[in-house]
Amino acid sequence: MLSLQTYVAYQSRGMAIAPDADPRLAPARERGRKLFFVRMGQLNLACAQCHDEHAGQRPGGAVIPQAHPTGYPLYRLEWQA
Repeated sequence: MLSLQTYVAYQSRGMAIAPDADPRLAPARERGRKLFFVRMGQLNLACAQCHDEHAGQRPGGAVIPQAHPTGYPLYRLEWQA
């Protein structure tokens, strides 16, 4: 499975993201956008606080990605996969 994921990711490397223009997806996109920016939890944090404001920085040793969907699946050293 890992080999297949790697092959597919390699084939699409550098391609632009082209989301489907289907208008039925608009409500889901809007919900996702709102969730990305809403603060929640005990620490009152939002995803956007790190992935927009601090992208590229290294708190705790790991680089914060810009939350683009093209960066996955990630290779995790601790999982060796």
